[in-house]
Amino acid sequence: MTSFARVSFPIALLSALCACSQSSSSPSATKQLSPTALAHLLREPGGLAACAQLVGTCSYTHTPYPIVRPDLKALASLSSVIVLGTLSKKVSELSPDGDDIWTTWTVAPWRVFKGLVPAGGLKFEASGGFITFANGTSAEVITTEWARLQPDKPFLMFLRKHPDGVYTVMNGADGLVSASDAAHLESLASFEDGPHPVVDEVKGLSLATMSAKLKALLAESK
Repeated sequence: MTSFARVSFPIALLSALCACSQSSSSPSATKQLSPTALAHLLREPGGLAACAQLVGTCSYTHTPYPIVRPDLKALASLSSVIVLGTLSKKVSELSPDGDDIWTTWTVAPWRVFKGLVPAGGLKFEASGGFITFANGTSAEVITTEWARLQPDKPFLMFLRKHPDGVYTVMNGADGLVSASDAAHLESLASFEDGPHPVVDEVKGLSLATMSAKLKALLAESK
């Protein structure tokens, strides 16, 4: 059975150069790092801090592309928890090696389709976020697939629990469905080009229809 790993995406997938504004006595001053220079910095421990030290605010965008594109049945089967709810808050932290930022989102569940919500609450990690360093410089990592995540908006979430107890979204944006319009759900993976089984399956479904579909798929997988 295929599993979808918790990964940090390689620098080769950066989709935009580091456009950085310098924090100095001249606020209008701007410096830029080429993609090559940024990639070199981020290969070293503490790369984001080093980049910010050079330019004031270090910001880059990357777009990860999962190799495997599961259908809805596979997502439902492999998820530890499937929940409908809102995102109540987020906290961003620097990754241990200092080359990425991870944001922890807190979920306020409305309905649980699969699994159990931990006693301490349900949270998941996603790549990207904004942090400020002690010296006043800052860094921002913009991950394209998470750009549409918003607090207080309803989402259907397919989450995987890892051995360390951390939850992440299954296969990136494939595991997130916007339910802002209950009559017309939309997969967050729909911004990308290419064939996406989940996008095609979700398109045009209402929340009620999707709920019934999930119930049937989970019954089949038992």
